[in-house]
Amino acid sequence: MIEINDYKKLSKFNVLSFNSIKKIEKIYSITKKNNILIYCDLGKRGLNASARMGKTFYKYFKSKGNNISIFVDNYSEKLVFAPKKFNEAAFSLKKNDLLILVGSGMTLYFHKKGKRVDKNILINKLGIKMVSTNGLISLKKEKINVFFKAFNHDEKKLIKLNKKLVSFFEKSKKAIVSCPKGTNFSVLLGKRRVISNDGSLKDFSTNYPVGEVYTAPLENSANGIAFVKSAKVLGKTILLKKPVKMEFQNGLLVNNDVPNLKKGLKKLELFNKKKGVKNWRKAPYTIAEFAIGTNSKSKLIGLMINDEKAFGTIHFAIGANSHFGGKTKCNGHMDYVIEKPTLFLDNKKLIDNGKFLI
Repeated sequence: MIEINDYKKLSKFNVLSFNSIKKIEKIYSITKKNNILIYCDLGKRGLNASARMGKTFYKYFKSKGNNISIFVDNYSEKLVFAPKKFNEAAFSLKKNDLLILVGSGMTLYFHKKGKRVDKNILINKLGIKMVSTNGLISLKKEKINVFFKAFNHDEKKLIKLNKKLVSFFEKSKKAIVSCPKGTNFSVLLGKRRVISNDGSLKDFSTNYPVGEVYTAPLENSANGIAFVKSAKVLGKTILLKKPVKMEFQNGLLVNNDVPNLKKGLKKLELFNKKKGVKNWRKAPYTIAEFAIGTNSKSKLIGLMINDEKAFGTIHFAIGANSHFGGKTKCNGHMDYVIEKPTLFLDNKKLIDNGKFLI
């Protein structure tokens, strides 16, 4: 592993009380033989959960005798490629080494010869393990402990529920969602891969906290109106005081009342055009994901990587999905959470007002 030591940049930050590191260590079978590469950033205006988590991971695994490299970046609101030095260090990792990404902004894009390399390719090609949590700029100080509770999920119950949901997804053609606020939304599931985010190293999704089952629905299939409570706008999450409307026709988001989303999507259009993305006008608006939150310890707190896991919620995304079985290749993937949903897969009711029936 290429050595990087930016630890001094974190001198002014306090470590966190984060006992769930032990759970991550156990699930990933980390021993002191494994190299560990950590990415974090400095945040801004006192919003420094990324820096504090990075320092906490560093100190914990250092005490265990691991060889650690840590890269500390400046905060960026933009979609960016991983910094050259860190990118090279990531590709220098060997089988069973651990890559930890704790970022304030949007997910970093790894790259080779100027071309983006998806995380799942990095994981599978190198045989590494990855823990990723991003968008931490949205995490308010008073919500940090609530966020960490979601890491202490009941592994056996979550895995059992996820397996049931995967089975229903794989047998079903259509998902129909409603909710008390007025949602009437549907997608076609097709015969695409259904992914259980339960901490399994065999799956692409290694983001934390864990707790969802998701798939890439057919790109032209989303129709209807969804009222969302938690919403992603570029790298930030907005927890709305009351749910707002998003409207889809034939797979495309055609109207929405999410604050600043229209402006954000225009920025994404131009960014994708600049990067030479085909269909750059429509790609950021295209349905990308349909998912169910299954983490009983996760509550809506205004941090998407947590909110999308909230027990008994539905979330969907627009934008990129080629990295987990869809056809849309672009920059940007933004999620939206429906609270207290009722869900039918074909004629089978699986969730009633946010409560599982299976």
